[in-house]
Amino acid sequence: MTGRPGAAFEPADVGALGAELRALVDRVRPWSTSRWARGTNSAVAYGLVEALVRLTRSLPETTIPPDARPPRLGDHAVADQLAVVGAGLVQACSDASPGQSAAESAAPGAPDVVGGARRLVREAGRQLS
Repeated sequence: MTGRPGAAFEPADVGALGAELRALVDRVRPWSTSRWARGTNSAVAYGLVEALVRLTRSLPETTIPPDARPPRLGDHAVADQLAVVGAGLVQACSDASPGQSAAESAAPGAPDVVGGARRLVREAGRQLS
């Protein structure tokens, strides 16, 4: 139901986002530096970090400045950065006021935060090899 006018961020949807993020992080965390350097792995993961920050920023309670970008850390740290940024988004969605609609909890014109994040995580998971 997330993203439809009048629909609250469903706890099950937020929980599914958290589970998908944890599964992706668990899959890539043990990667070696050479594996991160292979193809576009590092760029894909960092792109996901940036996208999750943008989605978090679209929530009105966020304290992320509008011009802030996550720092580009070394390949060895990108999985941890993804874990921290992802956990922040999940927490921000979990903290949405009970009964507050998804439309009310997002800035005007903001995307479907939970659904959008889940799509991004799944796509990144397909691209990371």
